[in-house]
Amino acid sequence: MIEIVRAVADAEGADAVHGLFVRGKKYYVEVIRRDEEDKIQWLKERPADILFPKE
Repeated sequence: MIEIVRAVADAEGADAVHGLFVRGKKYYVEVIRRDEEDKIQWLKERPADILFPKE
């Protein structure tokens, strides 16, 4: 797996590697290119705030 991520990072840039996942026993690396960053909808709240809301 590490080799897959390194290969993608070398080709696309280390900051483009977003995630690693498995489908059908095959490994995939999720890549986000700089020109696609504006299409991402980020969470407004932190995940911990969603899972453990303050009362």
